[in-house]
Amino acid sequence: MLFPLLALASGNAHAQSWSLEAGGVLVPEVGTLTEGGVGSPTVVWDTTIDRYVMFFETQTGPITADCPVGEWSIGVAASDDGLTWDVWPTPVVEPTPGTPYRCVAAHPSAMLDGTTMRLFFKAEQGRNACAVSAQPWGCKNFTGVVSATIDLSLDDKTPDIAAVQAQIDTIEADRDLAMDTFAIDLQDYRDYLELNEAEFACTGDASPVCTPCASVAMVATRSNPATQTFCQDFVFTIPASVSVTSGGNGNHVFALQVTPTVGAQFTCFYRRQGGGQYVLDLTPQQGGNNTVDPHCTNGATSGDSVTVGTVSLAVTSSNSGNNPAVTTTLDATNLLDQTYTGGVFDSIDTLLPLLASYDYTGTIANLPQLFNDLTELGIWLSGFPADPEKQAMLTETITIGGSAFDLYSNLLAWADELALLYAELADLLAYVQHVTPSVPTSDVALSIKRSFGFPSAMKSGTSWILMVQDGTAIKRATATDAAGPFTLDATAVVSPTPSVTWAQSEVFEPNLVCQGGAFPFQMFFGGRTLSGGILVDGGISDAVSQNTTSWMVNIATQLVGWINPDDFRHFDVIRSSDGEYRMWTSDKVGGLNQISAWTTNASYVDALTQQRTCP
Repeated sequence: MLFPLLALASGNAHAQSWSLEAGGVLVPEVGTLTEGGVGSPTVVWDTTIDRYVMFFETQTGPITADCPVGEWSIGVAASDDGLTWDVWPTPVVEPTPGTPYRCVAAHPSAMLDGTTMRLFFKAEQGRNACAVSAQPWGCKNFTGVVSATIDLSLDDKTPDIAAVQAQIDTIEADRDLAMDTFAIDLQDYRDYLELNEAEFACTGDASPVCTPCASVAMVATRSNPATQTFCQDFVFTIPASVSVTSGGNGNHVFALQVTPTVGAQFTCFYRRQGGGQYVLDLTPQQGGNNTVDPHCTNGATSGDSVTVGTVSLAVTSSNSGNNPAVTTTLDATNLLDQTYTGGVFDSIDTLLPLLASYDYTGTIANLPQLFNDLTELGIWLSGFPADPEKQAMLTETITIGGSAFDLYSNLLAWADELALLYAELADLLAYVQHVTPSVPTSDVALSIKRSFGFPSAMKSGTSWILMVQDGTAIKRATATDAAGPFTLDATAVVSPTPSVTWAQSEVFEPNLVCQGGAFPFQMFFGGRTLSGGILVDGGISDAVSQNTTSWMVNIATQLVGWINPDDFRHFDVIRSSDGEYRMWTSDKVGGLNQISAWTTNASYVDALTQQRTCP
């Protein structure tokens, strides 16, 4: 039933002030699905992907004898903000022989029924559909409204991928920086230990911490020289002054006296042989020892060097010549750049290459051993409270130990975080966008045998409502199932009104919206006034209803008006949860349709758009 000129009964619509939000938000692009233009938009906020989804019509084939208006398909695009759209490259529905939409699938209307995307569209089969045999939906060009479902996943994972990747990059950067920093600190600590090796290398305690010798007993006596196991061999130059010119070769003895930090002094005797070479004296000599120490090496000449296995030496050299009782004391010099091993040195040397190669698993596996070695060394060092050198070393050991523990804890935490992020990233990368339509090929939901178009669907409870343009008026059709069949009411719900300057010739393109309240159903529609077939005025208004049967029409209020036939050719309106409205219009520019966006709020940000499913 029509109630014209009832402006104040339409709820909020009469107070709306529409403004252009953005022009050309979706324009034709050569070589793509949209090349033939983008028209008749219908927009839904898809809660399954949290994006706007727009279905649109586009011409994809030329005019032929069978298809007098050419071939038209329905495409789809998705957007985060309703202004920038990602277009799916292939049609959702395209002309298919032997179907009601042999030539045309156009005028889409979409809604979300729970999580099911419903799509209704106008279908045309062309002029020669029954040239061979009759079709179950009839032989007229205009076949009706087709109801389809769309399995649609058009979530743009790019921002999510970027966000997860950014988290991964941050953690990986922090982890690698921590590895680099600890590697530098650990190398500095190792160098520090080498410089201060005499403070801790070997001890005579009951349970010594011998680093780098690691638990090697250093208590030595002259009666048990086998216990004199030394961490490193030291090399000393034999001074040239030990060479004598008098006496026979067998009488020239050189004694290298060695005093370890812990243990008794021992002496290595060397006797001069032919050719000026000094070798270990294997027989007792005057003033010599009766035992050849196993740490004394054999074979050297004056001015060369000999190797003596020991640490922390206090060494003198003596040249007895022909008279061993006459001794000249000389300093021996350590010539080697020593490489310390054992104990904490071993665990450090294991870790440094792992840190350098960013071997996170290997580092995690070996850090506990380093921490244990540092703890053992720290316990030993703490037993010398009066020794400032050992206390300084204890401080350094505690510091590097804390750093080792922190790195271990952080690496484990980062590994857990990264495992979750890697899994999340894999899921995102595995996501495949798809649009899979389920479209009937042998039936229509609503059959109309004359020119019609622009279906708009709504669900109320368990009932389905279609508003369609039928000729110059708007009619209602109902069904108990989205697939139909829909029954068309005989009486129009909105018709042209001679007294309204902008809607005297036709009303068209209904847009159903759920608004709630006393009048839960709202319908926007367009109107035109033609003179001699030429547009002289046009506009958009709305109506509200309690039951979709009787509508209070705000036809006296022109919410948006135009006189250019290329403007507002098609439009779709949605309502947000905060009561603002957004509209996408199809306008002809340069002979092709493109989409613009309008709003009642210049700062439209609410994406929780109400669906066309009413209580």
